[in-house]
Amino acid sequence: MALWLAAASMGWSFGLTVYGGHTSAAAGVVFIALLVNKRIRERKRGMR
Repeated sequence: MALWLAAASMGWSFGLTVYGGHTSAAAGVVFIALLVNKRIRERKRGMR
């Protein structure tokens, strides 16, 4: 649905570009969150 809204409001080429950019940004945020979570768990494990 989000892709359809982006394409309908901005045109196909720019809408797809914006949608792809948001998808990549979201994937980057998730990746960084996973790295931070892993480091926090490793620190807690090392403190025991």
